[in-house]
Amino acid sequence: HYYITNNLSSMTTHESPSCLPRKGIGTFQLKTESVIHDVLRESLSVGIRLIDTAQCYRNEELISKSLSSLLPEFSLSRSDVVIVSKLDPKNQGTEKAAAAVENTLKFFGGYVDVMLIHWPGVSKMKSDDPQVKELRKESWKILEQYQADGKIRHIGFLITQCIILRIL
Repeated sequence: HYYITNNLSSMTTHESPSCLPRKGIGTFQLKTESVIHDVLRESLSVGIRLIDTAQCYRNEELISKSLSSLLPEFSLSRSDVVIVSKLDPKNQGTEKAAAAVENTLKFFGGYVDVMLIHWPGVSKMKSDDPQVKELRKESWKILEQYQADGKIRHIGFLITQCIILRIL
């Protein structure tokens, strides 16, 4: 698994009776509508129900558009798939994180199953800049707020960033 959450036991079960899917499709570098549509169609046809994307992949809107036509084709609804997205490093801090999360939510039916902090740094800032730590804390608080509001089910970091948990 590549998530760490503030409620690890909740990562093993979804709000439905079934477990979170063990297999998913990553969408990094999928850029065109036709490729995204074809990849998602094939994935859904073989039973894949977890779709991993990120704001910096710049494909959330195209994924959403494809899902809107493909889900009914497979007699599925939004609640049958797990959407994982990640906060872009350029969107760290209270205002930027909130706006970015809202943008992601509008594509995926008003909620996201998992939202991760993709990278703990901030675009165009040195990693040792003290403001980076503050912006990261602000971003985490925003994710917690959306989780409390039920708009994000699970929050976390990529596991390669375990060190962040100690400095958050």
